Amino acid sequence: MLIFVILSIGIIRFLYSNLRNSSNRRRFLRFPLGPIQLWYENIARILTEKNLYIQDQKPYWKRSIAQTILAAYCYVFMEWLFQITKPSFMDDMQLWAKVKILLISGLFVTLLIMIFWFVLFLLQMTISKRFPLWHHLIFQIPAASIWSCLFLILIDNFTYTVLKIGILSVGTLCRVLYAVIFLTVFLYLLKRLSVSNRSVAKDKTDKICKFTAGILVIISFVMAGFVYRSGSLENDPTGIGMQASRRPNVILLSTDGLNASHMSVYGYERDTTPFITELAKNSLISRNHFTNSSATTGSITSVLTGKNPLTTHVLKPAQALMGLNMYQHLPWFMKVNGYQTISIGIPYYVDVNVINFKNAFDEVNQRNNTSEKLISNFSSSGYDNEMYFLVTIFERINDRLRQIFFIKSQQSKNLKIPNFNQLTGSADDEQLDYLFHRMDEIFRMKQPLFVQIHLLGTHGEVFNPSDRVFSKDLSQNEEWMTDFYDDAILNFDHQTEKIVEYLKENGEFDNTLLVIYSDHGQHWTITDKLPLIIHFPEDAYQGILTANTQNVDIAPTILDYMQIPIPSWMEGNSLIQPLDPVRLIVAPLHKGDELVSEKELEQQNQNSTKIDKPNDLFRLLTIIQCQNWYLFDLNEQKLVKEGVFEDHSCPCSDEEMDSLLDIEKKLGKMLTLHGYPVPAGW
Repeated sequence: MLIFVILSIGIIRFLYSNLRNSSNRRRFLRFPLGPIQLWYENIARILTEKNLYIQDQKPYWKRSIAQTILAAYCYVFMEWLFQITKPSFMDDMQLWAKVKILLISGLFVTLLIMIFWFVLFLLQMTISKRFPLWHHLIFQIPAASIWSCLFLILIDNFTYTVLKIGILSVGTLCRVLYAVIFLTVFLYLLKRLSVSNRSVAKDKTDKICKFTAGILVIISFVMAGFVYRSGSLENDPTGIGMQASRRPNVILLSTDGLNASHMSVYGYERDTTPFITELAKNSLISRNHFTNSSATTGSITSVLTGKNPLTTHVLKPAQALMGLNMYQHLPWFMKVNGYQTISIGIPYYVDVNVINFKNAFDEVNQRNNTSEKLISNFSSSGYDNEMYFLVTIFERINDRLRQIFFIKSQQSKNLKIPNFNQLTGSADDEQLDYLFHRMDEIFRMKQPLFVQIHLLGTHGEVFNPSDRVFSKDLSQNEEWMTDFYDDAILNFDHQTEKIVEYLKENGEFDNTLLVIYSDHGQHWTITDKLPLIIHFPEDAYQGILTANTQNVDIAPTILDYMQIPIPSWMEGNSLIQPLDPVRLIVAPLHKGDELVSEKELEQQNQNSTKIDKPNDLFRLLTIIQCQNWYLFDLNEQKLVKEGVFEDHSCPCSDEEMDSLLDIEKKLGKMLTLHGYPVPAGW
């Protein structure tokens, strides 16, 4: 249709310009050769004019292209420098891998910006005669835009680092000021680049500029071709998708930092979980359940992948899934079986896009995720690190430009990392209301639903429960006050009841597999018992598990119930099959002996100065076997703590358990298997 419109305009213009000229009109009326001859002469004249124009302007275009390429690489370099000087997904990479990300990412940005440059080239060819003053300005728009964006990012980094104030956290007046600064810089650079282009000369600087741009593109092309991988990671035989015999709705419901010892369903003296206690009577409940990570990000990743953080290299924010880990996860199995997949959490800590799940969720934190497919295609072709880096830097500048120009988006309300101390039960309730809205739509389409939702009402250090029962008439003048914590747990119980009641009202409860669990213990501990309650459709598999269970068991349990073969890369076990009571449970800690808070983690990852060394991510590891636990410091190459769960519901005998020496040997084999350096003597 567009081609037809363009051709029609061309024909009308041809007829108008020739019929109004008496000489051309007489030639035109000499059918059939007259119109053909005039058409040929017009085309020849246009081509001659354009050819002369192109030859005349070629030096300007060459310099403009070189300037645009160098601007693109410089922008990528500065963002790359920012990433490698703070905790990021590149922490444990070798230098050559980091350089590969820099060059190939620079190439991708260059190719994208050159498409924009070519569009402006076509526009300039059209309007050059009518607007001669725009002649040199148009070609400098791409380079000026890149440099202006880089200036904005650097200013934002500086103000955040020095003043703890950034574009995403300022008020209206400051946003206007940022916008004025950005536009001023853009217009200044546009003028400066245009002046330099008009005075272009074949001097040494110009040659160096073009030579450098050419060398960068050539090297990047060679490197991109070298790492290109035909085929797709997502179709790897180790991730074969099997059709499920059962397709229930699946809801993974977690809340932050919930200790089983404070839940009445596990024997706590206060009635903090009246509804969950009743639900547990017809559910599978684990009495000795543990996390595989002391951080929320690593724990949620373990649940969704069925893999330990040692395997995924994801423990805390800034780490991300790479390679096959991007595609080997539970949500992928759900998608290939026709599920609508939804993830609901918070930015940064529980955002599966930031963690880099591919082909996983249709919707993430109330944002449509369909654009992930194109990114996934590039990632599976060998450019996984590069695409993750590019998405990261694009979102950084996109969020900031939207802020300063007051452009609303679906994720505008999620731009800021939340202040956990200001979270209330109502914030979780808003998440649930949104979930109910989406469930209404999906159930009407008769489509099975997979939901992973993480609530924060039980997150410390301060609690803000909506209902005040145990903390009634009390003031929260200290951190981690038990009365307020217990009320937050009671709120979670009410929220669980809302979900179950909704499912029952819509006739979906008996067709829903509901998993209730927590990411880690209060104070980010990994040796506190956590809740794990799984309600299967039609009250199946109800009972009590006394053997130790862990979060990586959740995914294989779901697949087993759906009668999908559990892939070999999942490291957990199905809980509806017999368990090995003496198997080891491994959980890495944040860093150091005393765990850092999530607030400190946020400051670490937002600051441009790297705090951790690359190998510090898994410096401390906890091993749990039966009722015993051991804390190992890999840097010090020794056991630093050990303990016993006095309330373990099924303790093992000394003969059944491994000796400390045997556990050290197994830990050494595990580290070697996952590519980590093993301390000498292990």
